[in-house]
Amino acid sequence: MYILPNGTLSPVFNIRGANKITSFNPNGYTDVPLYELDNGVPQRKHISYNEETFYLTDNNGEFELENVKGVISLDPAFDTNTIYSIDVRVSDEVIQEVKKYAKGYFFVR
Repeated sequence: MYILPNGTLSPVFNIRGANKITSFNPNGYTDVPLYELDNGVPQRKHISYNEETFYLTDNNGEFELENVKGVISLDPAFDTNTIYSIDVRVSDEVIQEVKKYAKGYFFVR
């Protein structure tokens, strides 16, 4: 959630999720830049996804291990007797963008 400049809270937004996690992978997400140059002019880029499956997509198809609904699923063959935690990382580029529109943010379950 975001804390807006007037002190109110934004609606809840989903974070990225991952499917069939078998081990920790710090580089396990596809990097989607906030802006891409179009004829030398920065244009805001949005994450493309399949509206039926919620998997990320690109010109080559779907990334079945990544979703936009914040769903985390574990591979049952690997998650017996294992304690998991969730590592949420936000790039500096995203933090600088959020500062343009909000006073702060926090994560809710």
